[in-house]
Amino acid sequence: MADWLLTGLAGLLALLVAGVMLVIQLLTSKYPNTYFLFTLRKSPAFYVHCFVLYGGVAFVVTLALDYLIAEDVVTIQGLNLESSWWRAVIVGLTAKALIQISFFDVTAGVVLYLLVQPLWSNL
Repeated sequence: MADWLLTGLAGLLALLVAGVMLVIQLLTSKYPNTYFLFTLRKSPAFYVHCFVLYGGVAFVVTLALDYLIAEDVVTIQGLNLESSWWRAVIVGLTAKALIQISFFDVTAGVVLYLLVQPLWSNL
């Protein structure tokens, strides 16, 4: 039971790392002059997006990875990744990259607009 508690806490660590990293990245790179608009009281949807979506993915990936390692399906070596805490930090840092993988692109077809003039306009 203690192993599941530690795995859950590691998942929460991944959630926090992923959410904080996304907030920092968006506030410093994409919206650098609008940081005052993104306070928790003025824009709760921004933080829900960061922590629920990206943090939730990091949480689930951390739990799944710890389960697969415990079942000897996956082995991870190097960089002290045997510790679930370090794995949680790494998963939290890479959660945005995991979500933004695109498997296919959808493009709209070319739309041709013809300018039709009535015949009597030249008269």
